[in-house]
Amino acid sequence: MRAEVSLALVGMVACVATANADVVTVEYLSRGEGRTVEAQRGSLVRNIFVGQLVHEFSNGTGQGELIEGTMISFCSDFNDRVATTPTVYDVVPVTLLPDDAPMGNDRAAAIDRIYTEAAGAQFGSNADDIAAAFQLAIWEIIYDFDEAAGRSSLNVAAGEFQARSSNGSPLSAGITTQLDRLLDAAVSGQGGNFLLGLRSDSRQDQLVLVPAPGAIALAGLGGLLAARRRRSA
Repeated sequence: MRAEVSLALVGMVACVATANADVVTVEYLSRGEGRTVEAQRGSLVRNIFVGQLVHEFSNGTGQGELIEGTMISFCSDFNDRVATTPTVYDVVPVTLLPDDAPMGNDRAAAIDRIYTEAAGAQFGSNADDIAAAFQLAIWEIIYDFDEAAGRSSLNVAAGEFQARSSNGSPLSAGITTQLDRLLDAAVSGQGGNFLLGLRSDSRQDQLVLVPAPGAIALAGLGGLLAARRRRSA
């Protein structure tokens, strides 16, 4: 009898935990603004799109309720692929991304600072270079940033993460100018954004800026509408 009661209680606790979980269903829709580059993490080299990723978010619980509808996200996970079918993601602090090597506090703070520096331009239309640079800056921070070394640790020409033009030449001047500005801000800029991490064991982890009234939200909406009109998956 006691065993049966204990099992029942365990089941009730599991149901409550599931009901209160921070999750959201994620489905990749299309690319937005950005560029295709040759990127490398360790021995893995890929020609890859870098920039805005348009996802549909639904059925959120807990903090997942803050993420709803069609929104632009940026990737925190170089190795995995986007979720092209509806996939349940955990909503977690940015410090816990990516799932294979959580970035921790220093790198999460640096990413927060580049969101402030970009000021919503990474979500806009006609934003190929800034959107590409923003994605590259995220990966460079996640895989190479060292708080003690500061700005000298951030260089996409060397380190665990590297990036070049798709033909193997250096990145274009347009991307490089934006990237240098963002990486400078990663070390010396200001933070204060409301960022959430979306984590999956099997699909590409994502970063989401929680929408708010004002210029950033409007810029994101403009980029989204432009992306949906011109791009396909």
